[in-house]
Amino acid sequence: MFEFEPAVRVAEHARICLDGLPGAPTLPVALRLARGLVGADGVIGVVDTQRGAAARLADEHDFLHLRVDSCSPKEMPKITAAATAARVDVLIVDTFTSFWSGKDGMLMLVDQHRKSATQSGWSEARPHEQAMMEALLDYPGHVITTLRVKSDMAIGADHAGRPVGWKVALKPDHRDGLEYEFHLAATIGLDGSLTVTSTCVEGVADFEIGAIEQQPGEEYGQALAEWVGQGEQLPTLRDYLDRAAAPGVTSAELLAAAEEAEARGMGGLTVRDKRGQLGPLFGLLTARAKWLAGKEQRTAQQAPPAAPSAPPAAPDTTGLTPPGEGIPEFVPDDRALIAEMTLRIAHVQEFDLVEGIQRDLDDLRASNGASQSDLSHLWRLLEKRRVKLGFPHGQPSTPAQSEGAAT
Repeated sequence: MFEFEPAVRVAEHARICLDGLPGAPTLPVALRLARGLVGADGVIGVVDTQRGAAARLADEHDFLHLRVDSCSPKEMPKITAAATAARVDVLIVDTFTSFWSGKDGMLMLVDQHRKSATQSGWSEARPHEQAMMEALLDYPGHVITTLRVKSDMAIGADHAGRPVGWKVALKPDHRDGLEYEFHLAATIGLDGSLTVTSTCVEGVADFEIGAIEQQPGEEYGQALAEWVGQGEQLPTLRDYLDRAAAPGVTSAELLAAAEEAEARGMGGLTVRDKRGQLGPLFGLLTARAKWLAGKEQRTAQQAPPAAPSAPPAAPDTTGLTPPGEGIPEFVPDDRALIAEMTLRIAHVQEFDLVEGIQRDLDDLRASNGASQSDLSHLWRLLEKRRVKLGFPHGQPSTPAQSEGAAT
């Protein structure tokens, strides 16, 4: 069912496409714009399809580097998943042309699927191109791509009438209409100047079509970041991943996050979990929610039942303290921890397992992962179990013994 809602401007990340003739400093300009987009502490990542050429700029710019030798569109979701895991704030693809006409690029993929004159291969390759563009444009950070430009030689005359030739730019080496996917498309001249060729930025003279920036630097990128950053802040892909890994998150909260991401069209984005496995965001969130639901159920089953409330005590008319009064009943600070460890201690049968539990208790004490009262209670239970099983006294040594003596 379709339903219209009031329009609300949403904050975005910048999408920039730069092209230039051979010799134009497209990557240096991209790096300067990237630093302006994310500031001094932001993380810049460069996807290098030029046999590691981007690393030559490492002395002048601070960035993460990823060399990519196979430029198949199928690789882009994996690349963006790796960049997300590395918390890259602005992703530069240099050059994006390689994913079109380079090794294993779109044109080669079409050739691989071409079976006859009537089966061109485009229908089989298009879904991979679409997945590539979705992964790139839905990246949870800024994106800058660089493109090569097809060129031709023009012949003219110099001031003395002698014939001279120079290269003339024809069109970027990529599919037609690519510039519509970006906030800003610009051509970088051989002198490093920037000329805007396509834009969706309104009300800013520097970003109008035909505007020229002679020395585009960090300020230019910062101005663009301010414009695209206006509006309501919605969760990004990275926000959903952080929510999945947040301590204390519940299964119900993760299921709600999965449904929200799916409704926003982000459920199918490729992500990488802590084990390095790739999969859709919706699948990761629901799998995590399922695991948490099982853990929550086990914790509820293991938790000791609440003690029945005692009947009100009769008034004391003797002036004497009743037996046992003044000795407080043990109340766990962390019921889930006490329930889990009590169950482990109750089922232990081997001396090695006793040592394992002792090490876990030592770790909890060293990291302040449990209260002193909970640890003392667990040490007493472990000592009783050890004595019952007939293990040698004093092995393993229990710091709780000395602590108990001190208390």
